[in-house]
Amino acid sequence: MKSETTTPVIPLAVDVDGTLVNGNLLLEGAARLVAARPLWLFLMPVWWWRGRAYLKRRVAEAAPLDAATVLLNPEVVAAIASARAEGQPVHLASAADALYVAPLAERVLADGYLASDGSENLSGASKARKLTARFGERGFDYMGDQWRDLPVWRAARRALAVNVSPALARRVRAIRPEARVLPGAGGTFRDYLAALRPHQWVKNLLVFTPAIAAHLAGVEAYGQALAAFVAFCACASGTYLANDMLDLPHDRNHPTKRRRPLADGRVTIGGTFVLAIALMLSGLAIAAFVSVEVLGLMAAYLFLAAGYSL
Repeated sequence: MKSETTTPVIPLAVDVDGTLVNGNLLLEGAARLVAARPLWLFLMPVWWWRGRAYLKRRVAEAAPLDAATVLLNPEVVAAIASARAEGQPVHLASAADALYVAPLAERVLADGYLASDGSENLSGASKARKLTARFGERGFDYMGDQWRDLPVWRAARRALAVNVSPALARRVRAIRPEARVLPGAGGTFRDYLAALRPHQWVKNLLVFTPAIAAHLAGVEAYGQALAAFVAFCACASGTYLANDMLDLPHDRNHPTKRRRPLADGRVTIGGTFVLAIALMLSGLAIAAFVSVEVLGLMAAYLFLAAGYSL
């Protein structure tokens, strides 16, 4: 008799942050934790000092994930469903903590998962080694979205990239010419502008009132008022973004707030975080340029806004 040989089924490994999920699970968990326990914000640098994997585990333990509220990339979900329909096993392979990845694996009916475990941060070369050890060299297809995924794509049989820049797409195709690129949540300029709430800037025009009431006509007075106006707008928009991050789980379940750019996934929490910090620091810098008094007023405003948000 002839012995029958079967071709092994190549699994699909799917990254989570920025690929399956329109966001970053660590940042979302940190925002939930700070919203519930503000003082724990000062513990995070200590956890970070002990390593990214340790930080992720402590945040995941302190701020559990409700997988049902996490926004998934519909293109990736469709790709997972297509792979499963063709008999291809699907595994999540993420640098996020296992406490966050496990419920997501269950939600998308994945056959298994690999994730950070509190001691090892499963990213880049580390992820490539783990996947190769489990499935063999070229023994898996991989879907990711970051430059640090390049070692994983090199070890994979096929490459799928999600929402990558043109430069990264070229690098991926240099490794795997047949690479497929899927869209994701990148956020347009208009989306980020909407998140800043520019309509709220109108109230900051009140800073011109003293100069007008005093009948001042000099360029210096109105120049300082204009600088103060810009500083207030920058700090105000920064606090709006910070508040959106802290309220993210509630906004996603709110009948109207769920349409906000961050809540509905049009902008990412990573981009929102960077923009919020940049705006608040810029506002303080501009205020300091005007005067020490305006800087103190701006700092007090940010302190009160943080108190409101928390």
